[in-house]
Amino acid sequence: MFTPEVSSSDMRSLYTAQNVSVSRLIAKAGSLIDEHWRQVLRYIGVSAVNVATSLGTLVICHAVLGWTATLANVAAWLVSTLFAYFLSKMWVWRGARQPRQQARQHGGTTSKMSSEAVMFYMMAFVGLLLSIAAIELVTLYTDSTIYLAASYLGVHGVLWMAKYIFCDQVIWRSPLSETRDSKSETNPKHTQPL
Repeated sequence: MFTPEVSSSDMRSLYTAQNVSVSRLIAKAGSLIDEHWRQVLRYIGVSAVNVATSLGTLVICHAVLGWTATLANVAAWLVSTLFAYFLSKMWVWRGARQPRQQARQHGGTTSKMSSEAVMFYMMAFVGLLLSIAAIELVTLYTDSTIYLAASYLGVHGVLWMAKYIFCDQVIWRSPLSETRDSKSETNPKHTQPL
């Protein structure tokens, strides 16, 4: 059996390369936090309003009105998604929106706004399907509102960060993202892989 010889200088080089990669990763994470912290705080605020709205709707529809778990879940989704879209667009990613008058002057971005809404609701619809699956699974064992609410929160909690990234990078391509992209185009240091 062949065992390759590794010199101590090779080991030092490998160790140094790994430390540089880890330190660059930490620096990149710090940079993202510095760039996004206000936007993330606004996203957390919108999420808190959204959770209160959707959970309140779910509990009222199921416990008070006596609706089925699935119907209460769909009602909660409809009410909260409407609020979430407008709050996200107008407050969290406020720098990414374009005023209507300016949109008309530049050939109208009505189709852009429509595609934003379609992407947002498609993303929310995936969350609805996953929450329906979770709620249906829970109702196999119990019809307790508290367990239904917990499964609803669990599914949406898991999707929460993915939604932020999708909204920031795809739907509303924030000025923060565009600034990072322009830096990487003009400065090759930013284009190095982590």
